[in-house]
Amino acid sequence: MLELLPIFIVYSLIVIYAYYVFLPCLVVSVLTYVAAKYSFKVNAPFILSLIIFGIISLLGTLLAAGIIFVSAGVPYHPDCKNQSDKLTCTSAAAVEKNDVSICEKTYADKKWESKLEYCLLYFAHKTLNDAACDKIPEESRISNCHYEVAFKNAVLRNDVSICQTYFKDNDKELQVCYSRFANETNNDAACENLSAWPRSRDWCYSDFATRKKDASLCENISDTALKEKCRSRR
Repeated sequence: MLELLPIFIVYSLIVIYAYYVFLPCLVVSVLTYVAAKYSFKVNAPFILSLIIFGIISLLGTLLAAGIIFVSAGVPYHPDCKNQSDKLTCTSAAAVEKNDVSICEKTYADKKWESKLEYCLLYFAHKTLNDAACDKIPEESRISNCHYEVAFKNAVLRNDVSICQTYFKDNDKELQVCYSRFANETNNDAACENLSAWPRSRDWCYSDFATRKKDASLCENISDTALKEKCRSRR
């Protein structure tokens, strides 16, 4: 990143010269010519507005240059040299080569922890390998990574028992997993997995009745009021 500093400095000096030397001289020359030819009177507010515009434009340009400078210093996989989104490209390279160490080596420096987390999550979700989740620096995010991988596995294999395997000790997440499984597989029969949570089970059938336009699914609802409401929507 430091090797780019001279380029950034030179670029900044050029921009400053353009806005505070070349551009003002050009504007003054044009205004002087116009004023002389058409008897046009240049007032102070007009000049002030030009100066303010120049300052705002300068700050915007320097900010953009700073962002480019900082972004250029972010490490990436060698295969991603010509890619605009180097983070996603690096993450995809780890998946393609089935090598999670690409994430760890590329973003080994502590200041790139957020990049490392993105890369590890990408790898875990794409490969369905939740071992990568345990490498995430932020402990509070590890469990969520495991959850997402478990859910994707459940849908891909059409095996809802995975929810029980992963979340048997977490009632709340187990319920969410069953609900998501039913929705993602578009399988109304999976609503029965929510039998331990009658209200959630009923809403599951109600949603499917609306989605599939199938009034018969309303009959599976145990709550009388919700069942009538479900029937009335058909």
